[in-house]
Amino acid sequence: SDVLYKLWDNAEEIFGLPKAHFTPSFARLEILEIIQMLGVKDVGMPNQKFTMWFPFLFKNMRVDMWKPFMNWEPLRQILKAALWGKVSLAKGFMWHGRPKMNGCKWQVSSVTAGAIVWAVTICMFVLSPDNKFPGSGIGQVSKIDYYKVFCGYKCVLVTKWVDPHIQKIASELNSFVFGKGGTMAKPGSTGPMEDLSVEIDAAMAAMDAAALASDDNAD
Repeated sequence: SDVLYKLWDNAEEIFGLPKAHFTPSFARLEILEIIQMLGVKDVGMPNQKFTMWFPFLFKNMRVDMWKPFMNWEPLRQILKAALWGKVSLAKGFMWHGRPKMNGCKWQVSSVTAGAIVWAVTICMFVLSPDNKFPGSGIGQVSKIDYYKVFCGYKCVLVTKWVDPHIQKIASELNSFVFGKGGTMAKPGSTGPMEDLSVEIDAAMAAMDAAALASDDNAD
């Protein structure tokens, strides 16, 4: 889609790697940095495995389920480029109303759980070896089930939307994408997840533990 081409065109700025690595036909799993970002196990083997909680989502690429999505800078760039075009990432960018951008067409005014989920899923796709977002939801090369991954992220974000950690991330994204502080937008609804239920439950349990630890420290 046009949105994906905009993101591929800005991948160098978003991911800090050469733009050539993100052309659709490039073999990304031959690049060590991308393998590390995705946390792929057994690359090139029959049991090659991806994880929905890939290291690039975390601060300093250290997986910490107490605080998922801490590497929110790429997510805000993905959202801004998708809503306001690739030129919006330029320093000092000011939009004056023409041409009409996706953010206006879609009447988006604040970051929601669904927007974050979309950005995270697209982040995974752009890093993956897939060169076309699958209509079936399953990556042709990676075999990643993007639909289930999307639902898994949504389950966590909807359930934990009022968590201070998640609200801080939403506020940071709102500030960058819309130039304002976060609002308590409705998170939306979600459906059940079977195959990723263990990873989802572990993420929510870790965030619960983090919240309890924070409360204890506040006493």
